[in-house]
Amino acid sequence: MVFKSPSWVPSLPCAIPDTSSVGDFVLSGDYSSRPKDNKTSPLICAVSGKEYSLEELSNQVDLVARSLSKELGWLPNQGESSDKVLGILSFNSIEYLILCWAVHRLNGICLVIHTGSSNREIESHLNRANCKTIFACTSLLKTCTEVTGALGIPSSNVYVLPVPDEVTELTPAHKTFDQLVADGPRLPNLDPVKWEKGQGKKQIAYLAATSGTSGLQKLAQITHFNIIANILQATTFESGFAPGVTESCLLMLPLSHTYALEVSHIMLWRGDAIILHPKFDMMKMLQSVAKYKIERLYLVPSIVAAWIKNPFLFQMFDSTSVSSIVSGAAPFDKNLADMVAKVQPKWCIRPGYGLTESSIIATLTSSNDQMFGSSGSLLPEVELRLIDPEGKDIEEYEKAGEVLLRGPNIIPGYFEDPEASAKLIDSDRWLHTGDIGLVRLSPKNNEHLVIVDRMRDMIKVKGMQVAPTDIEAHLVTHPAIRDVAVIGVKDELAGERAKAFIVRSPDTMADLSDEKLKEVIAEYVEGGLNELHWLHDRIEFIKEIPKNQSGITWVALVVSGAERFTFNAVTTPWLKHSPQAQGKILPQAAKVIMCSARGRFKLDAAKPEYQKENYGKEVEWDDVVNNLITQAGQMRLDGVPNDAIKALNPVACVILGPMIQKFLYPSLRKLGIPFGPIARMTWAFIMMSASMAFAVGVQKLIYTRGPCYDQPLDCPDSDDGAIPNSMSVWVQAPIFFLLGCAEILGFTILSGYAYAEAPKNMRTLVQALGQTAAGVGSALGMAVSPLSDNPQVLYLYSVLAAVMIAVALVFWLAFRKHDRKYY
Repeated sequence: MVFKSPSWVPSLPCAIPDTSSVGDFVLSGDYSSRPKDNKTSPLICAVSGKEYSLEELSNQVDLVARSLSKELGWLPNQGESSDKVLGILSFNSIEYLILCWAVHRLNGICLVIHTGSSNREIESHLNRANCKTIFACTSLLKTCTEVTGALGIPSSNVYVLPVPDEVTELTPAHKTFDQLVADGPRLPNLDPVKWEKGQGKKQIAYLAATSGTSGLQKLAQITHFNIIANILQATTFESGFAPGVTESCLLMLPLSHTYALEVSHIMLWRGDAIILHPKFDMMKMLQSVAKYKIERLYLVPSIVAAWIKNPFLFQMFDSTSVSSIVSGAAPFDKNLADMVAKVQPKWCIRPGYGLTESSIIATLTSSNDQMFGSSGSLLPEVELRLIDPEGKDIEEYEKAGEVLLRGPNIIPGYFEDPEASAKLIDSDRWLHTGDIGLVRLSPKNNEHLVIVDRMRDMIKVKGMQVAPTDIEAHLVTHPAIRDVAVIGVKDELAGERAKAFIVRSPDTMADLSDEKLKEVIAEYVEGGLNELHWLHDRIEFIKEIPKNQSGITWVALVVSGAERFTFNAVTTPWLKHSPQAQGKILPQAAKVIMCSARGRFKLDAAKPEYQKENYGKEVEWDDVVNNLITQAGQMRLDGVPNDAIKALNPVACVILGPMIQKFLYPSLRKLGIPFGPIARMTWAFIMMSASMAFAVGVQKLIYTRGPCYDQPLDCPDSDDGAIPNSMSVWVQAPIFFLLGCAEILGFTILSGYAYAEAPKNMRTLVQALGQTAAGVGSALGMAVSPLSDNPQVLYLYSVLAAVMIAVALVFWLAFRKHDRKYY
């Protein structure tokens, strides 16, 4: 049975052009609904602020093409394309696409190389593609020259592509992109490329490294026709429910990956504005979301999960402009979708599916037909078949089989690899993806593709097929798990069983031993999945899940000891490592040390009973709360234990947290009032000052009431401390509510902000200094502890209130400038 796109999807607006290069097609905007007189800048660098209009892009392409023609001797209509291959090894740059399209103007081919490729992989790609010219960014220039030197490629054929935040050094050995642009106006115009009818179908635009549907890396041949087809397919699909709509979009996935490369072409052709980041950085991405009022994000599920799992980020950055997230590279699990719906119910999550070999999008989710767990519906002119292990077509819904695709976006094969190409695409032009999927009807009765797993990764338990992704999707929702990979291992009774390799979260359940956490995780799986998925003791903790540049787990490396490998992938955001608020361990340690020192360095001297017996002090290692409990004990309790009143603090957090998040912050944004992290921490100091000031007032009121007035519980009329002063304990409630406000405004954001803003190589030091400062504060608290007695405690509260308001003022004046980048 051949499945096709839903009936509501329009037909393509035109025959797919086969005599135009993809760059010319994008720049011309032919058949696009974008305004023809649009003078805005559709391509903006998020770091430098540099931007290009469509007219400027076209002009730059022409200038660079002229210079490359002179430098390399390439002419548009002379020579074979296979002899005009130019490699690019660079992080994202707004000049990246200009360079690609300039090569296409010369009828050349772009070899896009992943920035994380090893020297051996780069050498293999250059050799296979017969590539003798390469552009590299400054940070990868050393790697590049090592490889080109070994291959005998002259240094004059190695050029430098500018990337923001990298210093481009001018050297005689390597010309820069900017030098080529500067040389262009002095060179003659080039003849336009002349293609015969149908040439776009065989003319290669990009050679893209891919692991293929199986095995080691290959070079996928992506033609101009493939990309133009996919541009028309994706935008036509979207026009079925949002005709002519353009958006501001953020892109930080690597352009060396075909997912980002393809969507960048789509966005520019549509007329969207692209805010481009050189590489993944969660904090910088969120700053751009707030600054440019980003409406659409192109992400992968792991980044979405990291964002959602750290809700303090929604307090730091204004993300109210975001309306949709297009997700690719991995299935968007229903559990993750439920998490998103709870935190950001207005977001439209639109998972898609595709491969480099389908250049790139084959299915997409409509905003009007969401069904989480699926990868959406087929794009127009994409056909789908499902076949069982015997090669027979599956004719029914909900039955899984290998996914086969056919359409104008399917690549012709792998470069210089006819054997692998023959396995990839059969004689009827069906692409064998190696993915297992099924077709499921959505609530609106539309056919959706659901990817179950890859064929080679299936685990056969007691003769039944178990998908590792089902277990991974369940495990990744556990707060103590940062990352996970599940594989099949031999089992004497069941044939195979699932085994999980897990990277622990550094923040959650960090006090549990490995063995205890394994028990917790095993119970978590047993509580959510059936017996075929259970792990029992087949859990192993490792340092990192090794992945390739596409974010796909290297199962072989996991099995062979993944703790020896690290991978700086775009799908491993810093937020999975970000610290959460911790208990005050160092301050408590400082107090213990001081108490033990007073007792001749015996740790027993720090015990509460010792302090009570020898110094008459109640020690709970939390001076402020302890003093407030003591204050509560001086008032009429009306049946409430004096230490129970402190429960109002977490109650206040529970009540006030959602109110501040859902009403205060959005209201301030609508009014245009900046309220960044520094402002919030400043107000946290003010709230703490207000709480201590209120405590002063409460203490004064206590002293005005009998029977003991300014010596509560310490006069003959108190019946040996049994009768408190005549004041209701509930007058203390505002103190704990003010402290709760301070926690919500400041402390929930403090640790993550310090971690994010610190230099990467100093983050641990910054966190340690913060704890040390807290320890010093505790030492000072011990020094003034004699003020805790009546009536001196009045002065203690007064000093704290005064210090907090002074700190708030100094803090704001010193650091308010750092809030500007958040608005």
